[in-house]
Amino acid sequence: MTMANIHGEPHLLKQIRALAEERLELLRTSGANFGLGEKEHDRLKSIEHELDETYKLLRESRAERDRQRFSR
Repeated sequence: MTMANIHGEPHLLKQIRALAEERLELLRTSGANFGLGEKEHDRLKSIEHELDETYKLLRESRAERDRQRFSR
């Protein structure tokens, strides 16, 4: 059982939205303040990594759902 099956797509989509909103806010802040500080830059890198991982889980979840659906 993958992590995606445990959490489900609605949870993953909610997490993606929250991370994307936080990323956008950091990017807006960077534009208003002429760049990011080290702490904000580290958080941005962390958010981007989390987004990559969450999208990976979402793709795995959808692939498993499709595999089950089309293997009947």
